Amino acid sequence: MNHLWHSFSLAYGSFRTVVALQGFVLAVFSACFADSLWQGFWAGLGTFALFVAGGAIFGFLPMALIFTPLYALLCAKGLANWLSSLLLGLTIAGVLCLHPALRLLMPLWLLDSALIALLTHWAYRHQLKDGYERAPL
Repeated sequence: MNHLWHSFSLAYGSFRTVVALQGFVLAVFSACFADSLWQGFWAGLGTFALFVAGGAIFGFLPMALIFTPLYALLCAKGLANWLSSLLLGLTIAGVLCLHPALRLLMPLWLLDSALIALLTHWAYRHQLKDGYERAPL
């Protein structure tokens, strides 16, 4: 259970970082095409809010229900490495995008899943190197 909670906290932190960063990049991009500063501010704010809300709705459940338990299993078995983490993230995104209605989101989900998986594994390795062990609740 400790691996599951630890993996969830690492994956959730990675998920928040990736969604906020991509939302910010898209918000700045959409604000660049506005006619005035005020219109650009609202266009950027709306894009950021829409992207964060969409990421929270469509991305949180696969991350929490599929990626986290499988990554915790890899960590518990000692099989967590860069390649296995990346393949796990890409497989989840690929399987979710098999539905025809979600195929337009596939490039974005593949990028998000790869970034989340690699950032989660980087944080896991960083905490192992520092000897950090979270106390169970």
